[in-house]
Amino acid sequence: MQLLPLRLGMQCKDRDYDYVSELHGKYWVLQNFLHAEHEPLRCSLSVTYATHAEYSYLDNLEPLVQRWQAPISLAIYAPGEDLLPAVERIHWLRQCKQLIHQWVSFHLYYDVAHTPQMRSELQLRTPPTQVNCSAAPTFGQTATLYRKRVKLGYPMNTGRNIAKAAAITHYVLVSDIELYPSPGLPAGFIHMLSRNMQLLQPARPIVYPLHTFEVAANASVPSTKAQLQQQLANNSAVIFHKHICLHCHAIPRQQEWINASSQSTLIEVFNAANRTYEYNRWEPTYIGTVNDPPYDEHYKWENMYDKLLQVYTLCALGYEFHILDNAFLVHRPSIKLCHDKQRVQASKLAYSKIRRELKYQRISWYGARLGCAI
Repeated sequence: MQLLPLRLGMQCKDRDYDYVSELHGKYWVLQNFLHAEHEPLRCSLSVTYATHAEYSYLDNLEPLVQRWQAPISLAIYAPGEDLLPAVERIHWLRQCKQLIHQWVSFHLYYDVAHTPQMRSELQLRTPPTQVNCSAAPTFGQTATLYRKRVKLGYPMNTGRNIAKAAAITHYVLVSDIELYPSPGLPAGFIHMLSRNMQLLQPARPIVYPLHTFEVAANASVPSTKAQLQQQLANNSAVIFHKHICLHCHAIPRQQEWINASSQSTLIEVFNAANRTYEYNRWEPTYIGTVNDPPYDEHYKWENMYDKLLQVYTLCALGYEFHILDNAFLVHRPSIKLCHDKQRVQASKLAYSKIRRELKYQRISWYGARLGCAI
């Protein structure tokens, strides 16, 4: 692999995991509250998985890091009384799960208006002297969240931006903690770039979307495209959100990608596309760079459409979407069949606001481009 040309082509600078306590809009952020403990890593030689969560979702971290085995930047929303349970789980995971200790950097954020009553930051960051690794903390739906009791929305786009900004690599996959990647993706992607150096200095900016799927609750998560194809054939796997928002994840030449088989397992670009015309509602999850536009923080999980303005911005700025082969994401086992009715109602109001106000704001900022739409 051509190390120096990669580094020069990316024009990135190596970074350390510096601890920073700072204001981010109406949120206070503890960046690198506790950081990954891997060997020094060049900014050009890996990809960071940038994600977000509440402490109730941290049981996804172990299967995620087992498949990624590269830097993970995780922003945890922990307002009010959610902070201490989040910190307790972080310490347990770091001390009891070696891969999490090695690869995951944890950031905390909370509303200034819901600042926790807490010990000093130094005390919070100091690990307990004894941890019982055989007694796992509570995760999942049984966790009682302060956020839900006081009816705060979940600011997922703020978490995405915090996690992305803290990445120490040039390339970043901004994704959700319940989306598990095919193993070997970070190294495979960097090797793909080393074979296609022209991608580092493109005429138009590029992002690299990943096909995304769901599998049945009793199914295993596929590790290879061949395994995925078998599960699609027997209906234990489906396209992500097939039953609730198929057009949000309808990728150009999707069925062709699904049907195509190869003796090689190398990650390659399968096809290049644009987010225009019949694909102008597409909300891809993609590998991009730390320099790509941020996610819009007006919108929270409850509103849905949380990626819509960001990917519209990519379209307006002329980004190309180079869709990868032999690389994909799979949601934590379960196939979603319907939306929560309250979320659907909130999403209608959110989409109305996007069309009424924020669409024209984006056009004034980035201009209009033929085929791009919200």
